[in-house]
Amino acid sequence: YAWLFLDELTVISDTMGTSAEVEYLKLLDEAYENDNLTNQDKLSALQSVIGDEIDRSKPAVLYSKGCSFNSSYPAVTENHTNDGKKLTNGSDTGSSFESGAWVGYECGAQLDITVVLKQERSDLADFSLSMFNRPSTGIMLPAYVDVSVSQDNKTYTLIGRIYATSDIEQSNYSFRLALKQGVKGKYVRFTLAQTEGSLFLIEEAAVYVYTDEPIMIGKTLYPKVEFPAVSESTYWPANTADYKKNTNLISKMSYQIAAGVSLSFSEESQYNFPITNMILTDGVISPDFNYSNGKWFKTHQGFARSIYFDLTNNSTVTEFSVNFLQYKTVGISVPGLVTLSLSDDGISWYVVKSVPVPKTQTDPGISNVKVKLDRPVQARFVRFTFDVGVHVFLDEIQLFGTKYVAQGTPKPHELGIKDELSGNMLAPSEDILGGVTDVMLAYHTNEILTKDVFLSYVAYLDSERNIKDTMFDGYLFLPSTGAFPSGGHPFKNSKKSDWDYVLESVFKKDLNLDALNKAVTEVKTALNMPDYKVKVYYTLLYPSMSATDFGDVDGDGVSEDFSKLEDRLKAEEWYMNEFLSRFEAADYENLTFSGFYWFHETINSDEDDLNTLSGVSDIVHEKNTQFFWIPYYSAKGYNQWTSYGFDAVCLQPNYVFSEDAIYSRISDAATLIKLLNMCIEIEFNNEAFNNDQYYNRYMDYLKGGVHYGYMTGSIHMYYQGVDDFHRASISKNAKIRTIYDNTYQFIKGTLNIYPDKLEDT
Repeated sequence: YAWLFLDELTVISDTMGTSAEVEYLKLLDEAYENDNLTNQDKLSALQSVIGDEIDRSKPAVLYSKGCSFNSSYPAVTENHTNDGKKLTNGSDTGSSFESGAWVGYECGAQLDITVVLKQERSDLADFSLSMFNRPSTGIMLPAYVDVSVSQDNKTYTLIGRIYATSDIEQSNYSFRLALKQGVKGKYVRFTLAQTEGSLFLIEEAAVYVYTDEPIMIGKTLYPKVEFPAVSESTYWPANTADYKKNTNLISKMSYQIAAGVSLSFSEESQYNFPITNMILTDGVISPDFNYSNGKWFKTHQGFARSIYFDLTNNSTVTEFSVNFLQYKTVGISVPGLVTLSLSDDGISWYVVKSVPVPKTQTDPGISNVKVKLDRPVQARFVRFTFDVGVHVFLDEIQLFGTKYVAQGTPKPHELGIKDELSGNMLAPSEDILGGVTDVMLAYHTNEILTKDVFLSYVAYLDSERNIKDTMFDGYLFLPSTGAFPSGGHPFKNSKKSDWDYVLESVFKKDLNLDALNKAVTEVKTALNMPDYKVKVYYTLLYPSMSATDFGDVDGDGVSEDFSKLEDRLKAEEWYMNEFLSRFEAADYENLTFSGFYWFHETINSDEDDLNTLSGVSDIVHEKNTQFFWIPYYSAKGYNQWTSYGFDAVCLQPNYVFSEDAIYSRISDAATLIKLLNMCIEIEFNNEAFNNDQYYNRYMDYLKGGVHYGYMTGSIHMYYQGVDDFHRASISKNAKIRTIYDNTYQFIKGTLNIYPDKLEDT
């Protein structure tokens, strides 16, 4: 060869460890040898504090967050000082040495850290002490940490001992104890074994419970939304003032508010108005753009707001209006969409109207939304919902109609629309995407998806590549995000020639759909499952309005102009028909087509997405199939996805792609999918093959599924770099292989994130 390029030469050998490593392992060995308590001793002690059964399908709640703590001797007075908050502030663990997140204690003596919980509980389940390790500079891990509980702060019962890692190079380490049965206590003590060195650095002392009951860790910005129980509809007496007069039904009325995620009062109260501020219904409309004039209602962060009203009795609703301020130079933007939902009982909600919020021609400016319903509807409870990016300021919500309800005026459930299933994750069901549970995103234009690659996905293979079980049961075929031949992309400025290119790719012989079909044949034969099939889904590309010369799709000699809605819809229907006809002609005996996917990961109000998506949704449903979407975290429109015609939505947490993303992203995503009846995307970054931080982040997705219930309670879709899980399946590196093995266990709902015993390897 003329040239040879090399990268990263690695030499591996069995060598004697350094003196520091040998001494460290000796310390651990001595700790093991000196542990004289028998299992019977430990079990007998536990009997006095044994508590409730633990249901790990419920959300994991950091119960120690914000609690007080004390230590058996003072922290250092320089650099890593104790502010009385750090160890229980609930911040993400795994910080750098320079972060300032640490509290330092001199080594050389046994150290007790005692967390005082807000009240005694009988379901204390998981315990974690997060520390930093750098032995070369004297920053040490103790050989072990004992965890004890007490009900009176006098008598403590040992419930577990966790030994340190044997990897002297591991900088961040958490001593974690997970119990099969809850224990009782108000005081939790972490005892760090006496260890020679300079410094213990501790980041968080954490105690978890598993519960779906609301636990007030700290004051939230908005109180819980509550309505009176309603067993039957009630109506206004005929002699009520303004009984038949069309009027603003919520004038001077109080309201309740909920954010997309819980917001801390201490952190957000200065940026948000409280529900006691009545300017939304006081009848005074802000006369100008002055955002500090006291007339604009402030909202900040939290992804979305829902504003609730109780009309007291059923009333006839015909129209609504609301004003939003646009002032981009100070970070105030209008939301993408505002949605009116109605309810008879305050429990089942029905979306009766969603409209885009128009951007103003000038900045600053006021955007007025005034909408008449398609028909009068009777209801008692009312909800207005809009998305909140950074700052959204609004003024004077008005709801028009009459207290009088004419005979025959429909209730929300009589409109023929589906009620929202808020409060539940989108669980697998035969009614959703063909009954799929785990969907692999298959980027087919890279043309590396062969039968051998698919075999690693359709089947769970052992290290010798023997077929042991099924694995992913659904496959979403989509192009990579790179440029198309014309220079356009799947999400903007593509042409008909690009759409043809994508179609040709997915049907190539021995690749993609054909390869998947062959892989399923091999798997079902090996497992003796003659009727086994997998679901497949296909991607609809984005019709940018700037594509005014897209190409001719109907043979009339005229290129479609995507600035026109009818041409956008014509092209999308042509594309669906082309795919379906080719798929049917290919006669894949092991594949069942189960839906179309919308490629663009956010809603673009500048591109008339509401009308485009509504039209595309109608076409998809005419073809007796379903329509779904995978928006990125906090994408516009994600919280109002039913308004755009989707049958299912899967949220991207976007936690694995950035070192700056914090672990709370996982818990927040779990909260959102439950709140909004969505499923979750599990995301893998192949940096994990060489970088422990990304490896751990992927494991956080899987562990989060166990903690927050989405492992078994939600449909999953999996992002990976085309063949990453295949590469993990064939890796001879035991750690990389665990990526594949743990993913399989997650799919099957059997993943145990805290195994009783780690076998030697």
